[in-house]
Amino acid sequence: MVFNINIEDGLYYLQVGEETEQMNLSIDHWHKVMGHCNHKDIIRLKDVVIGMKIEKQSQGEDVSCNVCVEGKFVNTRNRESDKRANSPLELVHTDLCGPINPIAKDGFKYAMSFTDDYSGLVFVYFLRSKSDSVTAFNQFLADCSPIGRVRRLRCDNGGEFTSKEFTSLLREKGIKQEFSSPESPHQNGTAERYWRTLFEMARCLLLEADLPKHLWTYAVKTAAYIRNRCFNSRVQKTPYEAFTGIRPNVGNMHIFGSLCYAYTHDTKKLDPKATQGVFVGYDTKSPAYLVFYPDADKVQRVRLIKIVSKPTSNQETQTPQDLVNEDEVPIGNGLRPQI
Repeated sequence: MVFNINIEDGLYYLQVGEETEQMNLSIDHWHKVMGHCNHKDIIRLKDVVIGMKIEKQSQGEDVSCNVCVEGKFVNTRNRESDKRANSPLELVHTDLCGPINPIAKDGFKYAMSFTDDYSGLVFVYFLRSKSDSVTAFNQFLADCSPIGRVRRLRCDNGGEFTSKEFTSLLREKGIKQEFSSPESPHQNGTAERYWRTLFEMARCLLLEADLPKHLWTYAVKTAAYIRNRCFNSRVQKTPYEAFTGIRPNVGNMHIFGSLCYAYTHDTKKLDPKATQGVFVGYDTKSPAYLVFYPDADKVQRVRLIKIVSKPTSNQETQTPQDLVNEDEVPIGNGLRPQI
């Protein structure tokens, strides 16, 4: 880090500016950081985000990835393309996934997604029961309100979307509801394809990190975070930028499941200054990282971490805010998005 020291009226002062480190790493390393996103999209991604640099000698590599083969093997089919929206929130696709086995560490059994048709940005919320769908939808409307108002919502014919409480909320907000035809789930294909993409990526993250399956909510949240920052060929930028107008910074992203040390606050003089844990994602309520402590079976928000299981060199990272208290992530934090 470089500081400029200046003098004015006989006094020295330090000029500090926020700088983003250009992470010059191999494409195979970025492939892992970005949740096993394909190499072509990663090469295109470096031009539309901040903080990414790919080693030149590795850009032409087409490395076979066993984790991708295990985690993404699917039976595909052809289908006609739907007419796409022309602006954010013009059309939103939603779908409920679950019950998911095993039950998550935080007690969640279901996951609910809202995908913006124009940008491809996806919001993910976790639920303990289907009856929480209305709460999740209300939270989604609040989370996207700075961007605009949802005009159309497309869903399947599940009872959670046809309930009186859910349809009343749609009428109250002036949102037109569209249903897919019975026995025709492909008509809500955007939401279903995104679930496949997110769970493929989450499966790869858990496989490579060798973490227990009950941490699937953290893997899915991280998958959504990564996917929103991957190159989208339709809009020629990331979904995050297409939705918000802001170019994302990926310079402080890390490989899910990396061994790390988390800075410990308020320690005594002879106590260790850091605790070993496992990096399991990014917090959206505060500028912090999520660290899993296997021995205690808990996840905490941590501002300052040092990644130690990197193929290049140790990297110390802290969030841009001065202080984020290290505290256990509450069980009820599922009803907030990972964007």
